[in-house]
Amino acid sequence: MGFGFIATFMTIQMCCTCTAYAVTVADVLADTFEWQKERKKAAVVAFFLLVPFTFIRSLKKIAILSTVATFACVLQMLAIAVPCYLDVVNGETYVEHMDATPSKLIYFNPDVTKLIKVLPIILLSYSTQASSPIILASMQDNSWGNVRHVTGLVYFLLYAISAVFGHSVYLRYADLCTSSALTTIGYRSIDQVARWCGFVLVFISYIFIMFPIRNVLMSACLRTDELHHEAPYMVFAAVSVVLSICLSSLAVVAQELGGLELCLRFGGGCCATLMAMVFPPLLFVRTRAERGWDARVAAGRGALSFFMNFGRYSAQATPSLHTWYVEFRDATKQVSLSCAFRSFDENCYWPDSDFFGL
Repeated sequence: MGFGFIATFMTIQMCCTCTAYAVTVADVLADTFEWQKERKKAAVVAFFLLVPFTFIRSLKKIAILSTVATFACVLQMLAIAVPCYLDVVNGETYVEHMDATPSKLIYFNPDVTKLIKVLPIILLSYSTQASSPIILASMQDNSWGNVRHVTGLVYFLLYAISAVFGHSVYLRYADLCTSSALTTIGYRSIDQVARWCGFVLVFISYIFIMFPIRNVLMSACLRTDELHHEAPYMVFAAVSVVLSICLSSLAVVAQELGGLELCLRFGGGCCATLMAMVFPPLLFVRTRAERGWDARVAAGRGALSFFMNFGRYSAQATPSLHTWYVEFRDATKQVSLSCAFRSFDENCYWPDSDFFGL
């Protein structure tokens, strides 16, 4: 049950990410074809554009798309960052397409609540690589050394590019920034190039994220292993269509309620925060309790408690999680006190061993 519990949250998180991708594709179409007042129409068009590519069953067959995505990502970064930096160097402050002037930049904000507010989105950005295991498994050389080399290089490049995105856009637009850089920039030719590069990048990312979601659903509902293509292709195609319809419907709802920001905050607050900062310490405590606590592990209790509480308060930024945390708050306090007063040679057991069904 513990594995299924975590897998459920991971699947929900990936669905939120796919919904965010669908919203982004619809936003690009709306801004390009001037459908700002017809975003539902843009969402429907995005659905028909995305569905055909979800019928691809093997990641090896879409390996060429990874090269296209990499090229689009670099070109998008240049199309957004270079004009922003040039405007800053030239001293331009007025934003014509927004008919406003940004306020002064805030280099440091001592208000910790601001960090907690954006923390779920930050954690979500570090956990959207859910399709990485499937991609790595399809590599010709999937040895541990090569996997570490490839993932280290790719993740470094990804977040270096993300840093350039964030720095350049905020430096130019400051408080005028919206939830997406693609909706913040203007409508010049170079801005349209950036939008379409973002469209291609998100388009391909949507296809990759669909793989683990579909695999989990087919394994849970149909009892088939999609990694070995056990289900007939028509069943695979039907699941792809149904899943795309559900995600597109969620994208329409998200556009009405808050757009891309809603998807990111919900996915980060309800799933990424728990997966990154709450579940690992709890699983560590549960696993270590069976082996006993030595001096080295006990010395790290302070850091463990810090991350558990920091994750707890961060996730409480999402109101729906408050009731869940109240239920195990007393259990957390009990295990902390019992470990503090017991000797290192004694075992420290979780007060309710069936809490996670482990």
